[in-house]
Amino acid sequence: MKIQVSSKKVLNQDAFSTVAQLNFVLRIFGLSSIYRDGNKLKHNNPIWKFMLYIIVFFAANAYGVYFKIQTIDNHSKFTLTDAVQLVYLLGYIQYIFDIISVYKHGRQTYISYFNLYDYIDSIIGMPYYNQVKKYIRSMCAFYTFIALIKFVIAIFMWAVDFNFIVLNIYSVELIYPVIRLLAALDIIANCIQISCRLETIGDILEYYYHHDGNIPVVVTGITYDQISVTKDLKQLNYLDPMKISSKLSHSMMRHASRCYILLVEQSEFLNLKYGFRILVACSLYLLDVVLLLNIIIRLLMGNMVYPDLPSYLVILSSLERMLSYTITLFCGIYQCEQTYRQTERIVRMINHLLVNQKIEKEIREMLMELKDVIISRPITYHAVNFFRVDYATLVSMASVIVTYTIIFLQSLQ
Repeated sequence: MKIQVSSKKVLNQDAFSTVAQLNFVLRIFGLSSIYRDGNKLKHNNPIWKFMLYIIVFFAANAYGVYFKIQTIDNHSKFTLTDAVQLVYLLGYIQYIFDIISVYKHGRQTYISYFNLYDYIDSIIGMPYYNQVKKYIRSMCAFYTFIALIKFVIAIFMWAVDFNFIVLNIYSVELIYPVIRLLAALDIIANCIQISCRLETIGDILEYYYHHDGNIPVVVTGITYDQISVTKDLKQLNYLDPMKISSKLSHSMMRHASRCYILLVEQSEFLNLKYGFRILVACSLYLLDVVLLLNIIIRLLMGNMVYPDLPSYLVILSSLERMLSYTITLFCGIYQCEQTYRQTERIVRMINHLLVNQKIEKEIREMLMELKDVIISRPITYHAVNFFRVDYATLVSMASVIVTYTIIFLQSLQ
């Protein structure tokens, strides 16, 4: 079925516009293949381009490893472990999975994904475009700050430990943390799309609850300027009375249920596109943190000594990497939790309407239908059904890290 999107969209007010700047950066690293051409979204990455990205990064890895091995004899502090570091293998493997995911699900299907958001917005309205843009920009600025700190510390460490001549040997190692941050931002930005539309549905229900049955008329093809539902539900004095109906539209509930089901399908697409990548990213996070904790503990207990490099610099660098990975993981899980909270809010508002408002039987049945759909088909993010992405995942990973730390400390005694 071909989805027709209203042609009355306000300029630069659609789903893709909220991630356009991030998408531009993702395309540089091959993590996105779509772009805007006029008013249409297109993709232009054939398979040879994806293969080119994989070959280029493989060549960069080989370059770093080759020169490290060549300099082992000249630098006594170099070891074979330094030459073939695990970060090369892990980062490269994760990048390959990202590229495969983009090739399979990030082309025409991804364009249809954004078009479906525009279709949903034409039904229920979408007053949060600017807020979503600002939030994504803030996240990009924050992650850029983290990347800059990582870059400065890494350069300083290499300069102190060796010299600026061999910095080019290690420079490729900075690419993979940046790719991890970009991949995380991509996932977070897509989770926000679902969360803000659930919030819009909740706003409409809450507006009706606080205004004795008055609610903005919802029609197909509605534009952004025709609906202004925000969080300030009790202060909606700027709404045009001509755009307020005297009772809750029967079609609104049918549209709400339909839009929710479409949002469920959108979340399933995200699980398909990012589920395995989330599983790989979480596994690599655990492995990275365990390796970094190993270094920190050995340095603190004196079991590992760097001849020329102060131990506190190594500890600082390791802590910075652990903190950046943890913040990235927390931000992603936090955004997933916000989606769950918006779903709970919709159910809560339906309960308030059913219990505290005198509404028509047909409307009551529609509200019950929407509630049943939400309960039977909740929006859930998961890692290819291995685990649900929520705060419990964060607690489980923390418990694994703590358990490893205790076992490792006991083994050193």
